[in-house]
Amino acid sequence: MCIRNETCTFMVAKSEWFSPMCDVHIGEARGLLSSLGWVHELELGPVNFELDSKRVVDRFLSPNMIQYYENSNVEFVRKHANEVVDKLASLSTNF
Repeated sequence: MCIRNETCTFMVAKSEWFSPMCDVHIGEARGLLSSLGWVHELELGPVNFELDSKRVVDRFLSPNMIQYYENSNVEFVRKHANEVVDKLASLSTNF
């Protein structure tokens, strides 16, 4: 997870481990849920979330989910556009 300010300047990052191993889209969904909790703890808002998992973004934007997170925006971005988070994720597998 990577937080940037309104000018897209990197502010802070966090990583977590999930066990047991799971499918990628489930890991992405759990990551989004964890991110929602983290920004709530930090009392941030409104927040834009960028994910490179179209499947998770589409599910989140369904009427059943989005009604609970009116102060958040979730959008799909291609993996190469999300370079900072992608590098953090690949580094975290080395520990």
